[in-house]
Amino acid sequence: MSLFARLALLFVGLPLLELFILVRMGELVGFLPTVGLVMLTGFAGATLARVEGLRTLWSIQGDLARGRVPGKALFEGLSILVGGALLLTPGILTDLLGFACPFLPRVVF
Repeated sequence: MSLFARLALLFVGLPLLELFILVRMGELVGFLPTVGLVMLTGFAGATLARVEGLRTLWSIQGDLARGRVPGKALFEGLSILVGGALLLTPGILTDLLGFACPFLPRVVF
């Protein structure tokens, strides 16, 4: 699969799938609960990114003060940044991926 096809799938296919899931969810549970869930995960993503990002920043500073390379902390910071961005993006699939991202460094390391 070419790079263009992958990017098209990511930037066109994923939003269409997210929209389909949100519409179906709105039909099943109602408009307001669906909008509420999207808003709740957006706020949760912003809060999680801020709290975990600060914790990771302190960890990086501590590693540097001890003269160690903060490899694990940098990977945690990257996963928190990606997870927060995914949680701020409206959609169910991106929310699931966003909530999983901060736990990825704990699985890898």
